[in-house]
Amino acid sequence: MPRSCNSFRSLSELAVLFAVSWAAGCGGGDKIERMPLSGTVTIDGQPVVYGTLDFVPDTGKSHSGPQGSAVIENGKYTTEKGGAGVVKGPHLVHITALAEAPNREPIVDETQAANVKPPETLLLNYPMEIDIQSETVDINVPKEALNANKSSVRRVPEP
Repeated sequence: MPRSCNSFRSLSELAVLFAVSWAAGCGGGDKIERMPLSGTVTIDGQPVVYGTLDFVPDTGKSHSGPQGSAVIENGKYTTEKGGAGVVKGPHLVHITALAEAPNREPIVDETQAANVKPPETLLLNYPMEIDIQSETVDINVPKEALNANKSSVRRVPEP
């Protein structure tokens, strides 16, 4: 067989090997067991109308794994509705809370767009330490958080 055919065959074999390796690596994911998480979110005992939660494993406490997320609606959240589950262990939860749900109506013209006011932001990525050990975690943000430095970390009180 001429040299160019051998080269072509080697490249073909290499391409097949690459494709098989890539498919094997992408099929199963990271094999980390995520669990669903749900609960309530309040500020000084009052339900958060709308917001988001981002659960970040606390690497400062030797915890690693994928991040989780959830949307807060009427004081309740679940990672099973448009979010991502979590792994057990210590996390930093970053809380964003709005005074009302954002307007989801379509904007049809510039006049309407000019009159749309975004909801008031109560908390923006407010961090709290949390140790997730079960599928239900209620989060009560202290009233002081509304005026506090957003970069400080607060502990979720033990029940």
